[in-house]
Amino acid sequence: MMKMITLFFLFTCGIANSQSQVTGKVTDEGGGPIPGVNIIVKNTQTGTVTDENGDYSIIVPETANLQFSMIGFTTYTVKVKSAGRLDVTLWMGIDLDEVVVTALGINKEEDALAYSHVQMDAEPLALARENNLGDAIAGLVPGVNVSNIGSGPGGSTRIIIRGYHSVSRDNQPLFVIDGVPMDNTTLGSASLWGGQDWGDGLSSINPDDIDKISILKGNAAAALYGSRASNGVILITTKRGSPPLGGRGAGIGVEVNSNFTIDQPLTRYDFQQEYGQGWGPWKPGSQGDAFGSNWFNWGPRLDGEPLVQFDGVVRPYAAVKDNFRKFYQNGKTISNSVALTGGSQQLNWRFGFSHLDNDFIVPNTTFNRKNFTLAMGGEVLKKLTVEVTARYVLEESGNRPRMSDSPGNPNYAIGVLPPNVPVEALKGPNGDGSKADGTELGMNGNPYITNPYWATSHFKTEDNLNRVIGSAMLHYDLGWAYLQGRIGTDFFNSRRLDITPAGTAFNPDGSMTDQTISNTHTNADFLLGSRHDFDNGFGFDVFVGANRMDNTYEYTGIGGNRFNIKGLQTVQNTANQFNWYGLSKRRVNSAFGSATLHYDRWLLPYAHGPKRLVQHLAHQCQQPVLPLRRPEFRLFGTAQSA
Repeated sequence: MMKMITLFFLFTCGIANSQSQVTGKVTDEGGGPIPGVNIIVKNTQTGTVTDENGDYSIIVPETANLQFSMIGFTTYTVKVKSAGRLDVTLWMGIDLDEVVVTALGINKEEDALAYSHVQMDAEPLALARENNLGDAIAGLVPGVNVSNIGSGPGGSTRIIIRGYHSVSRDNQPLFVIDGVPMDNTTLGSASLWGGQDWGDGLSSINPDDIDKISILKGNAAAALYGSRASNGVILITTKRGSPPLGGRGAGIGVEVNSNFTIDQPLTRYDFQQEYGQGWGPWKPGSQGDAFGSNWFNWGPRLDGEPLVQFDGVVRPYAAVKDNFRKFYQNGKTISNSVALTGGSQQLNWRFGFSHLDNDFIVPNTTFNRKNFTLAMGGEVLKKLTVEVTARYVLEESGNRPRMSDSPGNPNYAIGVLPPNVPVEALKGPNGDGSKADGTELGMNGNPYITNPYWATSHFKTEDNLNRVIGSAMLHYDLGWAYLQGRIGTDFFNSRRLDITPAGTAFNPDGSMTDQTISNTHTNADFLLGSRHDFDNGFGFDVFVGANRMDNTYEYTGIGGNRFNIKGLQTVQNTANQFNWYGLSKRRVNSAFGSATLHYDRWLLPYAHGPKRLVQHLAHQCQQPVLPLRRPEFRLFGTAQSA
């Protein structure tokens, strides 16, 4: 099946321009120097920054436009007419043409967008310090709903933009890192009958590596990504290296972050504390009655009288306080990261390392993540720009808690415990939820309600994940036109071990599984485009391109049940053994294009209201005209086959 809508304009023209060296100083309205001002040759990748004295030097074509930008100042654009000195004054204020990152990593002025778009800086994400990036953006963006199931460190997060679109398919958006789509598939989740949440792709991202996040809402915003972006797109732009002030290539920048957080259960539930164990007007009359009714809470009113309980110990028939607090512990997360940056006018680089270590509120549940990142880019040859990024992630999780149904789920048992039974009684004589013979200390007549201490001490769930995310981009400037090619891959290998020990009430002989999952997600795209502003006020920005996506998902595993020798937890020690294997491959070929035609006139700010007009007129009195691109006509489309 093929769908195709292709409407575009293509203008290409090569112009050979002589090169000129321009030097100068950038100052504020008070005459003070401004260090760190970004100076680029407009519509190219060539640029530099001012040094600590506000001085700069750059070689540019004689007919080029130089753009000066700095956070907190209005952007200034001037045409270079000849070599020599060019001093610039920047004025504090709101930039009339804020540049944002859109589909395919292309920069656009915010006013030029014909769809809903939200761009957020990374600072709130670093402050929130969640293990999963999705949890960090919860509540920060209108129309974006973030939810999770409290599955512990490294658990998955569901992100929905503008509500659900399908009752049968995944409604989550497409995630793109530095222009390359990332696989955010949930690696496994609990079903109706139990299981674990094995996390997703977002748990592998370090917030300290993120520069900006752009959220494209609706089909128009994400059209260039085709059907993969039918639920919207979240674009993640990571940090890049930068040369020292002045761009002289001397010195290395160092960035260090260290965080420590403490987690506690958000909700402890308002359980009734008036009626105790049993049902109707009858209290348990024996240890057997107490054991059989140890998950019913509709007995007589609590009166404090002595009563035998499920373990044969006589305790007061009275409410026990803080069972939740006594079982759950304070979760602790320590996160440390360091990044080194440097470079010159031609090449910049950034290397980062981070380490996150988490102990969850459920005892013996841990999550450990290490991130290594490297980003390099610059003009390696005349008019040829290269950008390379590589990320390696190592995740290790221990004892992810079982969820949903009651077998092996420690949280379920805490929820059904009668108000007169102390949770410490479930520890048993060995303090780990076991009886003297080493088997599970049953807490009631239902063997499928697992003792929480037995679940956290004897159930064994281990998984580790090795992930590599990398991309390489070549951009060649032809004058008015440009060529760009990019390839990126997201590969991970995960191994997980899940053991139900012998002696468990609902599975006395025990069982285990050991499986490996490999996934490779590769994207390659090519762009041919042109953008230019004419002296008569007209301008255009057009491109056409193609993309190829290949995905290979492979899994294999072995398992068994009924351990022959107690305590020897290997598949070879099981009486009944089994195995499984699966392989799936998918390819999507896409063609896309976009065309924008604009016309600049200074009277057009009237269309933006009085405030915008005042800003523009004030700016006109101090500096040359900054183009406000209205009206604007844009055509875009995509073709895709799968």
